[in-house]
Formats: sequence, C-alpha cells, structure tokens
Amino acid sequence: MKLVNRLFKTLAAALTVSVLFIGSASAIGEGQIEGGDIYRIKNLTKNSAFAKIQTADKCETLQYKVRLHNPGPGVLSQVNVKVSLPGGASTSHSSTATITSQNAQPATTTATATLNLSTSQEISYESGSTQLLDTNSNILRSLPDGITGGGVSVGEVKVSINEIRFVQFKVKVKCPPVKPVESLGSCKLLDLTVTSQKEREV
Repeated sequence: MKLVNRLFKTLAAALTVSVLFIGSASAIGEGQIEGGDIYRIKNLTKNSAFAKIQTADKCETLQYKVRLHNPGPGVLSQVNVKVSLPGGASTSHSSTATITSQNAQPATTTATATLNLSTSQEISYESGSTQLLDTNSNILRSLPDGITGGGVSVGEVKVSINEIRFVQFKVKVKCPPVKPVESLGSCKLLDLTVTSQKEREV
C-alpha cells in the first residue's frame, strides 16, 4: 500500500511539473514589438534624414515611418499600426504611433515623433500613401487608408532582423491661401491714341 501511495505521489508531482512547464512554454512563446526609437519623420521636400524630431515649412511633404521588429520568441499575428495626427494649426505637431497584436507581450507598444514648423500651419494625411516595407525598405504592398483612424493591419511579424517590417505614409503641411493682388487703379496718362501723319494733316 505504501508503494502504491509513493508511486501515486511521484506521478502527481510529475504531472504538476508538466503542467507548469507547458504553461510557461505557452507564456514565453509569444512575441513582442521592440520599443524605443521606432517612429521617425523625413522631410521629403528637403530630402533630410529620418529623425524623431523633424522640421518643415509650409507646403512641404513629410514621410512618417514606423519600425516593426519582433525579437521573439514567437511569431506575432494580427499586428495593427495606428497613428494620431493632431488637428488645428500649430508650430509643433506631436504624433503617437500605437502597435498592437493579439499575442504580443505587452499587447501594445507606443512611440512618439514631433514635427516642428517655421510658422503655425495645419498638417494632414496624404490619401493613398500608406505602404508596408521589408527590412531593406523595399515596398511589399500598399495598405488601405485608415492608419490615422482605426489603424491598418499588416498581418504577421516574424522573428529575426531579416523579418523587420516598416509602415510608412505621407503627411502634407498645408499651404496658406494666396491673397489676391489688389488693384491700385488705372493710369490714364499712358492711355495714348496714336494717329497717322495723314490724319494730322486733314
């Protein structure tokens, strides 16, 4: 009887260890989106380098870019990228990128980038400009508009630096309306009538 009890306790302990191991493996099997300096802006009009804090003037076009790196250990699925663009005219526009995945740990990663303008202007998303890029910034496919709304889905993000993905889109600094040139009146002194020699002789 003692031998049976001992065997039962040994088996129960083994099952407990197995369950704990499986639970731990499941927990650490998820991926993650690496944080830090992952959201940058480039001034396309001036062909500047990407930077977390960028400058621009009225009427210029910017490229916003989000880096998606999954250091592992598991593949991320249903990855969504969303950004906020502030409304209204200002000399400084701070934008936040939010990356989420159903099996990421943590589930959400955020980063910010700032655009400073020489004059107070509004900025707006350029329709049809959102794209998914590979680790070498080659275009994989165009993404639908919506990154400034509910976000866009990029599908899976696999493990390794060779599987890094980027989401980019364009933003336009608005141009102030051009004021029409006001008329200062007409000059009658230059309104001359030229007549021929014959007309003067008659």
